[in-house]
Amino acid sequence: MLWPDYLRIFQQTATRYFMVAGIAFILFYLLFRKYISYKKIQSRYPVWQDYGREIAFSVFTMSVFALVPLFLLKNPRVAPHTTFYRHIGDYGWVYFFFAFPLMFLMHDTYFYWMHRLMHQKNYSGYFISYIISQSILPLGQLMHFTRWKR
Repeated sequence: MLWPDYLRIFQQTATRYFMVAGIAFILFYLLFRKYISYKKIQSRYPVWQDYGREIAFSVFTMSVFALVPLFLLKNPRVAPHTTFYRHIGDYGWVYFFFAFPLMFLMHDTYFYWMHRLMHQKNYSGYFISYIISQSILPLGQLMHFTRWKR
């Protein structure tokens, strides 16, 4: 593993996450607490142990999320097949502004329909997993289907 790259990616992820989460925490739990309390689903507010647990889970999640760009961008077997680019001029401003929303819509649609499929009565005893791994499997064996009995 490339530790300097991993630590840099982790630091970037953690900085961005804690900035957004910190702003949300300050706004909704400190400044506007009494104005939004009627909208809370659970009336009880967290105690310090809850905050500590949530921060620990967030740090763990960030450590996992930092592995993804490391694998996709720093792995010599995978990196040539990615479409990561650093300069907006490579694809233009339209692509820059619409690539992420389009990718988000595609991923969310896929996740929604696969999740619905897993909960259909016809599939109640099975979980279908599609393992897609270009870096491990040859191109002809791109999809591998496995079934697990519940």
